[in-house]
Amino acid sequence: MGRLEQLRTLSFQEWRFLVTALLLLPVLKLSLRGWGFKRVYARLELASPMVAGPTEALSDSDILSLVHMVDIAAYHGLVLANCLPRSLATWWLLRRRGVDSEIRFGVDRQSSDFHAHAWVEHKGSVINDSDDVHQRFAALE
Repeated sequence: MGRLEQLRTLSFQEWRFLVTALLLLPVLKLSLRGWGFKRVYARLELASPMVAGPTEALSDSDILSLVHMVDIAAYHGLVLANCLPRSLATWWLLRRRGVDSEIRFGVDRQSSDFHAHAWVEHKGSVINDSDDVHQRFAALE
């Protein structure tokens, strides 16, 4: 199945996730470059305060769908987004829907050079990276 046929099979919700991610990722990439992580994270947190319960409950399959749409936008969108804007977008989109998640950072365990990485966890599980990310990167607290 070609890419066009795959796009035709997306649900309305998947389209919403994809379009939002396509618009959000370039903004995040520029904002990170200009303001840095702390300021961007703080502004995103203010723009989407967590509520006591989910405002728009997402099932586990919906969460995976959101992650997949962000990945598509990150690799095939207007800008190539590395792990940090991709993880920020995933975290923020989940947060806006009342889904508790965390951005994690780690450093490469094998390299003598400094290599950092970011990913998102939900309920203690990695959702936007491979399951072995903890073996490849030492998580920072």
